Amino acid sequence: MRGGVSAMTAMAIQVNLHSATSEPGRVVEYRAGGTMFNALPIYLILFAVALAMVIFGARSSEGRLAAWILLVLLPLGLALGLWRSRTSGPPYLILTPQGLELRTGGWGVLALPWAAIRAIETRSFEGFALRYRGRQRIAFKDVTMIELAPGVLAAERDAGRFVPRGPSVDWVVRPGEDSDWIALHHEFVGLTPAEIRGPVEARWQAFRDNPAPADTCPLPPLRLGGFRPRHPSLFNLGTAAGAFAIVILLANLAGLWETRSQAGARAWAERWAADEAASRAEAEERRARKEEFDRMFDQPIFGR
Repeated sequence: MRGGVSAMTAMAIQVNLHSATSEPGRVVEYRAGGTMFNALPIYLILFAVALAMVIFGARSSEGRLAAWILLVLLPLGLALGLWRSRTSGPPYLILTPQGLELRTGGWGVLALPWAAIRAIETRSFEGFALRYRGRQRIAFKDVTMIELAPGVLAAERDAGRFVPRGPSVDWVVRPGEDSDWIALHHEFVGLTPAEIRGPVEARWQAFRDNPAPADTCPLPPLRLGGFRPRHPSLFNLGTAAGAFAIVILLANLAGLWETRSQAGARAWAERWAADEAASRAEAEERRARKEEFDRMFDQPIFGR
């Protein structure tokens, strides 16, 4: 069954790639879809770790605080990723017979006619990555790169239409000797390198010297992108392990099972509560006897 699903997925990829490449007059929209689900195993495992720290008690107050922060931020991060991946959201990349439009990083929209592109290549490079330890770089492999004509990026920046900024600029903008290169990341939309470069190059070759009029193709836009695990086996294993751990921990939280130390702590708490209740009852009894004794002595011995 798994082989059949993989074969069907591969066939669908080939059909979409063929349509996007062989019909340069057709609009292609690249959307993130559910690409954030690639991080789902990490979300689940971190949530399980934080839940375990809360249930079984972290050794330090800092650990407990970190656990509670994770329990709050992880669901929020997952919800934010789902919202950004909504089908009604703007596409990451649009290819039309007139040119391409790139939206990334909240920097605006880079709208380029095909004539503004000098070359298309596939490159691997490294970009900045904020990490707690180790090398502050992340590797990108086989990324489709487009070379812009001199002055194009500067004009877009000066006009305020596309203003790259922040530590991740080198993920997208790669300065060259006399021009700028723009990276079109296939991983951002869960696709293969060919599914980005093929359609881009087909339209560039078709329209760079012969600009196409609007409404060249009456067909609806072809939408590409979405969730596709980079490593299906590891994804399935990590997701199953994280979900199983969360279910087991929630069962513990619901009292369906407990560890030996939890049982001992519960028994101690019950004994302490029983001792406290007995002490309060004894104190109440002493107070009642004292009040009765005081009332007896407050009464006159001889009547008036």
